Amino acid sequence: LGEPPLVPALSYILLLAMLLCWILSGLAFFLDRYRIPLLIPLVLWLGLNAYLPWSEYYYPVQDPLQEAGSASSDSEGRIGADSDGKIIVVASNGGGIQAAAWTARVLTGLEEECRTKCKGSFDQSVHLISSVSGGSIGTMYFVNEYEGGRLPRDPAELEEIVDRTEGSSLDEVSWGVLYPDLIRTFFPNPWVLNGWDRGRALEQAWLRRDLDTSWANRKRVEQGLLKWRRNAEDSNRPAVIFNTAVVETGQRLPLATTALPQDSPGDLSYNQYFKNVDPKPDIPVVTAARLSASFPYVAPAARAAVEAKTGHLVDGGYYDNYGISSLVEWLDAELEDNPNIKEVLIVELRGAPSGPGGPRTDTPECRTEPVVVQDPESTWFSQILAPPQGALSVRNTGQRTHNDVELDLLQDKWSREADAKEHKGHVEITRALFEFDGENPPLSWHLTNDQKDKIEQEWREEVDDPSDSCAGWDRVQTFLGPKGK
Repeated sequence: LGEPPLVPALSYILLLAMLLCWILSGLAFFLDRYRIPLLIPLVLWLGLNAYLPWSEYYYPVQDPLQEAGSASSDSEGRIGADSDGKIIVVASNGGGIQAAAWTARVLTGLEEECRTKCKGSFDQSVHLISSVSGGSIGTMYFVNEYEGGRLPRDPAELEEIVDRTEGSSLDEVSWGVLYPDLIRTFFPNPWVLNGWDRGRALEQAWLRRDLDTSWANRKRVEQGLLKWRRNAEDSNRPAVIFNTAVVETGQRLPLATTALPQDSPGDLSYNQYFKNVDPKPDIPVVTAARLSASFPYVAPAARAAVEAKTGHLVDGGYYDNYGISSLVEWLDAELEDNPNIKEVLIVELRGAPSGPGGPRTDTPECRTEPVVVQDPESTWFSQILAPPQGALSVRNTGQRTHNDVELDLLQDKWSREADAKEHKGHVEITRALFEFDGENPPLSWHLTNDQKDKIEQEWREEVDDPSDSCAGWDRVQTFLGPKGK
């Protein structure tokens, strides 16, 4: 994996099929001599291998100087408001490379637009990004380029962020499935694998972007969460929350570079997750992003490479595919601790259409009407597909509705004049939604040139349509103030 891949993903898949066909055919030939069916010894062999420690999937950790990402109820490690009492927080949803590219495109695009059209500074106003799945990759590349609290001044460097995010990772994942993961499944051992799997191959794909050019800040994504947390405390970069989920308990585990409230319902803190590990390890930023973006079967469910057994972490989209739950908890605690914040803009990034009834913003006139299905298909085959289709549909709609309720309650809590004294003052919370409206967005880790062009086209439509009062860009410009006014 030292050079850019020359073998396409399809070749790896075909090679895997050929190897399995040859090996299993050969085994069937020899076992038939003793009238032993192939399936029985194969299942026994795989079952035995499952109990060997080398068949497990681990993610790397680092030795910390102190606890990283620990939950805290005090204000230490929180980010102060700007001089005008305004902050911007971002929630980036999941959806593979499509969500990653949309996140990078919108955030860098807002920075470019605001330099000429906004009175306030966008990059300095962003204080937190809560991301899930593919959105975590776009967030990682975007936040990584901060220097002294600002993004690069050169527009070409902003475009490079988008280019890195749009780079394909399928070849590396396919390599991981064919080589280390195939060995791990049939012949697990500590000598050949050496920590490699398709998850680590995915990380290397993200690290190898622009090998033929100068990516000066490449090493920063290999730093631990603790380093990024210190940067956030010093206002050198926004705080980030890479949302993951624990397989064994179903709890949300935010891997954060900022203090988080303790004992949140359905939430597992960093210290609770590493309860039996001392000292608490640090996690590389690129690994945290990968864990948050562990798309089902594409990346493995992995646990920490420590002596004590920890839960397996998977894609945060299982719990909340929009990143809102962690954002709401952080923002509510921040408003309680920081009376200087008077206005908040919540930027929601969605890399795919929300579907029927999805609200565009927090105002009634911008909400879409529920869609009634006309003449739905009704066959015996549709009855077979109905349970999984219903579960997936309810998951998306249920999470989105739950997120909207959380945001509505947060807005209501901080806008009620009756609670002004209790909550240290009225806070105006506004929502701005940037949603990709194109059809059939990809969910894999590869984008075609047409798909990249479509992302660019959708972004330009978000900015260039002045008649759309519900557009997110109008909300951002109003919040930061139009330039010259």
